[in-house]
Amino acid sequence: MNVITATNLTIPKPSQAWTQQMRASLAAFAKPGDSRTAGIGVDNWPGPEAVHCLYSVGLQAIINAKALDAFDSPTVWRYMAGSHENGATAAVCWVTPELHGKVVATARAAEAADVLASTALLNKLSEVMNPNNQYEIRVLRVPALCVEAFWLKSTTPGGDVLVPYGLVQGASNQIKLPGGGRLNKNQAYPVADFLKIATEAAKKRLAAEKKPLASKTGA
Repeated sequence: MNVITATNLTIPKPSQAWTQQMRASLAAFAKPGDSRTAGIGVDNWPGPEAVHCLYSVGLQAIINAKALDAFDSPTVWRYMAGSHENGATAAVCWVTPELHGKVVATARAAEAADVLASTALLNKLSEVMNPNNQYEIRVLRVPALCVEAFWLKSTTPGGDVLVPYGLVQGASNQIKLPGGGRLNKNQAYPVADFLKIATEAAKKRLAAEKKPLASKTGA
């Protein structure tokens, strides 16, 4: 059961033949009935499931970005499937793009269930509840900042928005970035606002990496 129910959210997916090939590869290290094989890429799976196309970018790319159009090469597909009996954990599988498709990694974790829950919350965003807005769901990753965000790529004049998720700090429902920057979890940000915060964090991260280590003194 795909967690996305809003009709104005488009979910890009690889071909069915490629998905079947991927699931056959997963069968080599998962027992029959395991959600990694039974649920991933299956539309009639009774538990929550989702497919995400991930775009992974570096610090300098974020700093130089004036918009998101430059990020046009997906890095990996991520399949997720949660148990219909126990929602505490979910299976997740990362696969390279279709042309050279192969399973990169697979896992089962509570963090994956949290991402599925955040994916479902996209249906309730005010931007999505406006029927005049149409979006394609992507995921933008900045690994060096330890942040991921749903990238709602607009296909109408409304403009793209980014919705950060995960890495919550305590009970504040905020995501902490290097240098003290913060993003609110599951809040929609216009691209310019998100890039302003992410760019500042990226500059501080790069500056910290270039700072020489303090020299040792004494014998």
